[in-house]
Amino acid sequence: MQPPVHRTPWMIIIAAIVGLVVIMAGCGTVLAFTTFGKNTQTASSFKSLSSPSPAGSPSPLPSPTATPSSSGGNGTESNSSENVLVPNGWSVLNKDDETITLESPSGDGSITIGSGSQSPSQSAQQNKDQLDAFFKEKFPDTKVCPGTKVSTGDMDGAKGIFWQLCFTATSGSQSVAIGAPLFVGANSSGSVYYAVILEAEVSNMNNFIKESTPILDGGIHWKLS
Repeated sequence: MQPPVHRTPWMIIIAAIVGLVVIMAGCGTVLAFTTFGKNTQTASSFKSLSSPSPAGSPSPLPSPTATPSSSGGNGTESNSSENVLVPNGWSVLNKDDETITLESPSGDGSITIGSGSQSPSQSAQQNKDQLDAFFKEKFPDTKVCPGTKVSTGDMDGAKGIFWQLCFTATSGSQSVAIGAPLFVGANSSGSVYYAVILEAEVSNMNNFIKESTPILDGGIHWKLS
């Protein structure tokens, strides 16, 4: 009997591609997975920004919708797995039961937050390994961004791993160097995953991390524990 094969939940992988397609469209490039370039950009490390707080019990919400404030400022977006702050000017690109993808006001970056059950159970490290493998399969030059390091920490009480991948997405004669600051975690039993994926051009990656601080620093609340 063969051991179970661990797979990163497809919902979070699909959401990552949604965010990447948006970034490429903003650069005037149609994303293709057939040809690839080489990336030599550098960036600073992506680290935990949020304050620890315990994840709550599962509590699915029917037909979640955005709830902007009466003043037109910050709002929230919810699904069955998390509540996410939507800062003023940000827009919701995609949402399903597990993931929420937001676009920055200037359209120069996206952030995807996801959580859900996973079977068979797997650790944060296994989730990271599978996400690394996914990006390397699609973009062979994928590597940990120069000048950055892998670290552990928590995002709204979910413990996991922070790291940054750099790769080149190419279509025809056009290529764009992409930076993807990533976080993946898992609960103690490995039955629930947590993930945060940022995507922007490498040249703008550090600025986009800062721009995303209101979301990363206390703007994410997991519903599943």
